[in-house]
Amino acid sequence: MVSYNSTYYSPTQMYPAPPVFPLSPKLSKECAAHLRKAFELLWVDPASCANRIRIFLERLLDQFEVPYMGVNNKGRDYDMTLAQRIEYLEDKKPGHKDAFNAMRNVGNFGSHQGKAKFETLINCFEILQEMLKDLVDGRKSRLEKMTAALLVKNGNF
Repeated sequence: MVSYNSTYYSPTQMYPAPPVFPLSPKLSKECAAHLRKAFELLWVDPASCANRIRIFLERLLDQFEVPYMGVNNKGRDYDMTLAQRIEYLEDKKPGHKDAFNAMRNVGNFGSHQGKAKFETLINCFEILQEMLKDLVDGRKSRLEKMTAALLVKNGNF
């Protein structure tokens, strides 16, 4: 039996960092900048990457004009939490609340515990990629329109 002593290499820093996934041109410049920074931090500081994903979520909500301020039952203004802003988005664009909250939790953990697992961050990026296809690029809406057009043909294919 032959035993080989192998060495495993892993990057600790890359500049510029390769994008984890391609960014939509419909994504705001501010959102894209935060996401690119998250891609870079993935290799350098996973906890900071998790926090940057959370910041990206805030900016994405800004892109969809989700307000920062709410009004309580006494008519007073208050700063909305990220969780409250996510609920607001859910009313406008349903179906993404769980994904937003999962990434919010990862960002909170990275911020408060100072750590995040590489695999968890890769999962976040994969979820983000699919979520952005729908929210920013309108993929789900486009697929629904294509499906409706096929249904209207009613056998005249």
